[in-house]
Amino acid sequence: MEATNLLYRGPVLYDVVQSDSTSAGICQTLIESHKQDARTLVDFGCGTGRDLEILAERFECSGVDLQPGLVDCAHQARPGLNIHTGDMRSGMIAW
Repeated sequence: MEATNLLYRGPVLYDVVQSDSTSAGICQTLIESHKQDARTLVDFGCGTGRDLEILAERFECSGVDLQPGLVDCAHQARPGLNIHTGDMRSGMIAW
């Protein structure tokens, strides 16, 4: 999959192209509307962790992404975040 997707081959471009962080705000609004006492959050498909970084201001967060290049980029750009390579479809996540 990585070979066929420009953003997976060039993870730094991911944040440039996906520069809109409104999804983090939408997630926070939904959580606060339906589960106000939530303290933890797992972001499956977290990419480079951009939204996770925003959500980590409010929640204890972990992120998972299938693409090792995106996870490596996340570790470099956002070293304080708990992000792992894994596949939520199979349950194969290296916690």
